[in-house]
Amino acid sequence: MKLLSKYNSILATHVFEVRAAQEDKKKMQVHYLSTKTQNEFIYICGTFVQRAIIEKNAKYFAIIADAIPDSSHKEQTTIVIRYAKFKEISFSIKERFICFDNFSGKNGQKIACRLLNSLQKLKLNFKNCVEQGCDNGANMAGKYNGAQAVLLKENGNCTFSGCGNHTLNLVGVDSAESCKEAIV
Repeated sequence: MKLLSKYNSILATHVFEVRAAQEDKKKMQVHYLSTKTQNEFIYICGTFVQRAIIEKNAKYFAIIADAIPDSSHKEQTTIVIRYAKFKEISFSIKERFICFDNFSGKNGQKIACRLLNSLQKLKLNFKNCVEQGCDNGANMAGKYNGAQAVLLKENGNCTFSGCGNHTLNLVGVDSAESCKEAIV
C-alpha cells in the first residue's frame, strides 16, 4: 500500500492519516490496511486474473504439475496450464501459472484426485485436457500407480510427458554417484 500511495494522492493521504492515528495511539473506525484486508484484496485480484486466464484459453489444454516444499516446509503443488492461442491465421503456445495448492499427498491416487479437484474448482473440464506433464518421480510418472496413470484412466486422450529438466537432473545425480572422485 505504501508503494501504491506514491502514485496515488488519495491513497497517500489515507496512508498518512492511518500512520498519524497509529502514532498518536488513536483508533480509526475503518482503515482497510490490516493484513487480513490486504490478503483478501490479494486473493480477489488473484482470482480475477485466474478467471481471465482460464476464460480466454482455448477449449483444449494441457496441465503441468509439480510439488516442492516452501520455506515453511509445507508441500506446494504448482498447477500450470498450456494452450494454443489463435489470432487470425496464426497461433502461439501460451503457458500460464494458475495456482498453488498446499498438499502433501505422496501417492499417485491422492495426487491425481487433488489435481482433478483443483481443475473442477477452476471450472476446467478434464475431458478437454490433452496432455499432462510432471516430474519423473514414481508417485507422478509411475506406469501403474503414478498420478499420470490414474489421470490417463480418467481421460484416455490425456497423454503423459515427463519433464526433461527433471530427467536431466536425475542423469546428473546418477552420473555423480557413479564417479568415485565425486563421492569422496
